[in-house]
Amino acid sequence: VTGARLVHHRVDLTRWDVESELEAALSEAPVDLLFHLAFLHGRTRSAAFAHELEVIGTLHTLAAAVRAGVRHVVIPSSTVVYGARAGNPVLIDEDAPLHGAPGSRFVTDRVEDERQLLAFRRDHPEVGLTVLRFAPVLGPTVDNPATRYFRRPLVPTLLGFDPLWQAVHEDDVRALLVRQLEAPVSGTFNVVSDDVLPLSSLIRLAGTIPLPLPPPLARAALRGLNSAGITATPGA
Repeated sequence: VTGARLVHHRVDLTRWDVESELEAALSEAPVDLLFHLAFLHGRTRSAAFAHELEVIGTLHTLAAAVRAGVRHVVIPSSTVVYGARAGNPVLIDEDAPLHGAPGSRFVTDRVEDERQLLAFRRDHPEVGLTVLRFAPVLGPTVDNPATRYFRRPLVPTLLGFDPLWQAVHEDDVRALLVRQLEAPVSGTFNVVSDDVLPLSSLIRLAGTIPLPLPPPLARAALRGLNSAGITATPGA
């Protein structure tokens, strides 16, 4: 117990029997809202561990929440679930299909999570569910593929292309989660900036230098950054 209103429970979402432990923890007192935020944003070289934590762990969490009588669940997702397609509109709304990125473990797990959440919403209408599809989260204390990419002294880009980006600041993410705690709203929402910026502008704002490369060299550079856990695109 860390205070009169805060109780800490340490659980391992990759354990096969974690569901009963979660249910017991959530049943100790009435839970109006549960933030399920156990998703990887740092480096990991174990695709199996990531899948167990993010996909199977979400299944365990949702099942325990239902049995414990939780009234509302908030779960983060990512705009990467839409996939990068040449035919995509400049701005994509929440009703767009989730094409994902075949070959990317990170994106495939996010799409699978979303399919689970769709089934959960259908099967358990009594539980409020908020899915927040975040654009890349940027900020001074954030460590994720996008921030590691923009912190490079030279940022590899594709020669002749300057794609439009949306991002969201960590302070806005924090404010949104607090707002959900105070007045939760069910539904699926893109969490993005109002404006779009070309990648070159974001690179300049980050104080670094773009390194335009022809496609074969750019792909090789991004694969190398991906292997090191530093990439602008989700790693496989």
